[in-house]
Amino acid sequence: GGYTTYFRSATCPPGWSELPEAQGRLVVSVDTPSVSGLTLGTPLGDKEDRTHTHGFEASTTLPTKHVAAIDCCNDQAAGHGQYSGNGTSNGGTSGLPFTQLVLCRLDVANVSYTVPFGTVGFFDSSVEACPANWKPYDTAAGRTLVPGYPAISGTSKSLSAPLSSMEDRKHAHTFATTVSTDSVSFAGIDGCC
Repeated sequence: GGYTTYFRSATCPPGWSELPEAQGRLVVSVDTPSVSGLTLGTPLGDKEDRTHTHGFEASTTLPTKHVAAIDCCNDQAAGHGQYSGNGTSNGGTSGLPFTQLVLCRLDVANVSYTVPFGTVGFFDSSVEACPANWKPYDTAAGRTLVPGYPAISGTSKSLSAPLSSMEDRKHAHTFATTVSTDSVSFAGIDGCC
């Protein structure tokens, strides 16, 4: 018991039951059974691509500049010093494509079910170690599984470091901002130095 896998159907087939605690969550592979079944954050709703925002802080320092002006005015100058600002970005979604599949657990009563060699699946937190003839898929530890293109690149993984247990991975966005400065005006005087 405890073996789980995805099915391309609205319900689990006979001999399998849905794993409701996984609904709306990315399932991350672990190689330590004691951290299996831990959850972090709020699950996504049906077909939800969650909107999120980011807080930001920015500062800039304007150096002192010396100006000589002749023949009238310059109203494009700014006072020197440090200028700071902060705010919150507009909301945005990840925009990542996804497919929702039902995640089902093999019922204990269905122990005669044969799983093909090479199958990658998950075992829920009721399983304390891999069953006989199973071993952890170390390449996937700390990573989400994404259907890929085996005919092109075989089994591959991203260059990102794997997640550690209960890690809420941070990410960053670039942004541009405008800083309002203290204005300074100069008036030039016609004449000779």
